[in-house]
Amino acid sequence: MSQIFNPKEFACRYYELICNSKEETPKNSKEEVRMTDPKKQERFNQEIDWTYKQFQKVYSSINEVIQKSDQGNLEGAYQSAFELAAESEKFTLLTRRLPEYAGSRYQAHDIMDLVIPDNFPVRIGFTPEGWLGMVIPTLLPKKRKGSSAYIYRSIYLSMDRFYRTQEYLKCCDESVIVFKHVYHHERPGRLYRNHDNIEVSTVIDVLDMFRLMNDSALGCEHYYYSTAGDDDRTEVFVVPKDEFAIWLAAAKDRPTILLDELLLR
Repeated sequence: MSQIFNPKEFACRYYELICNSKEETPKNSKEEVRMTDPKKQERFNQEIDWTYKQFQKVYSSINEVIQKSDQGNLEGAYQSAFELAAESEKFTLLTRRLPEYAGSRYQAHDIMDLVIPDNFPVRIGFTPEGWLGMVIPTLLPKKRKGSSAYIYRSIYLSMDRFYRTQEYLKCCDESVIVFKHVYHHERPGRLYRNHDNIEVSTVIDVLDMFRLMNDSALGCEHYYYSTAGDDDRTEVFVVPKDEFAIWLAAAKDRPTILLDELLLR
């Protein structure tokens, strides 16, 4: 007979484990971690309770997808899959916050910054023509649905890791940001999303933060393109305006190849 999961009991046990660990606050941290603070434990209990409730929503959503798929309702299953994705993103954001309430906020950030890129690998590199490109292993969320924070943090950390390995990355003053939305080839075309309903500002904000493009109204244009592929993903390219015609003619429909900058020299 299986035991019923008790979120509050789990929270207490997890908190005790953290308190008994030898984790220390970084010396440069100005925040004193009080492992025995009752208010902190109460907040952590609340967070684990919210996380568990969100997990139940994810569990319910995935059962709905499975049920519709088993019934042969593929279109309904795809629609429910978007809801599952949105609920899963909320669940992920909640779980990312848990270590902050159980231990040191600084150490939690450092550890999560290492974990996120490895579990959500965003490929970044250069095309054979020298254009910066990235492959995000998921479709971008819909506007006003899902959570762009989940995507933003993942892209930012991968870009930061890539940026540190490059000797020089120049800003493209006049560019076209290409968004290539790739849908699994079994997804019906009627389930493709309208381009004006996709949250792309998350990617643009990261590129602008690393000064890889000029985000002004006159310096940047956007191009959206949807196609079928072997999985769901989003490909993004920063193409100089005077080379955009080359991208349309030579690179639009070919498989994406991303190289390290050193291979282009």
